[in-house]
Amino acid sequence: LHDGVPPHALSHTRRAISDAFGARAAQLEWVSERPVGSGCIAQVHEARAADGSKLAVKVLHPGVAATVAADLWLLGAAARLVEKCVPSGRWLSLPDAADEFGAFMRRQLDMTVEADNLRRFRANFAADGNAGGVRFPRPLLEEGLVSGGVLVESYEEGVPIGKLLREGGEAAAARNAKLARVGLRAFLAMLLRHNFVHADLHPGNILVTPDNELAFVDAGIAVGYSDADHALHEV
Repeated sequence: LHDGVPPHALSHTRRAISDAFGARAAQLEWVSERPVGSGCIAQVHEARAADGSKLAVKVLHPGVAATVAADLWLLGAAARLVEKCVPSGRWLSLPDAADEFGAFMRRQLDMTVEADNLRRFRANFAADGNAGGVRFPRPLLEEGLVSGGVLVESYEEGVPIGKLLREGGEAAAARNAKLARVGLRAFLAMLLRHNFVHADLHPGNILVTPDNELAFVDAGIAVGYSDADHALHEV
């Protein structure tokens, strides 16, 4: 579910890129045949731009919108049935929880949402000077290489953090302690200063770069407190 979902065919990736960008697709000189990762919503291919820079191309799986819609309908129906048979009381509403989960899932079906989230994360960390040790991909918005179904962004070299955490030895322990401090500072900055938090930070979405920085990827889900939330907390 993190990055090992069976990939869709390369022909779909190429067709999606062509349909999304038309003549602008010529900016991508090469797209890898094998994806570098495949999640439940989309898969990512390595690509090269005309100037030789390395890029990542994220493409929605074919039919994923219909699949998600069906799954969410079943989830909502099951939640309503359970609520009817076993009332959960005033503090928990399973149908409301299912609806909120559905809203999160639907946001991931629009790559323009993720592109805007990445733009905002990059701006937030650059503005407060707290970007040390933390990176986010740059979406190619100005180049016109972002659409609802395809997102082109800068390629972040790195290893999923979950793989490194399984390594033993003193050097690995020291490195992991440093990464933990960097990650905690970044999360607290998102939560307490920016009010804009990457809400899908599972191990597959946190990469450790060759220079031991953290790259946060797959930013389709981001959350913040609303004015109503702040008012409730103040009460």
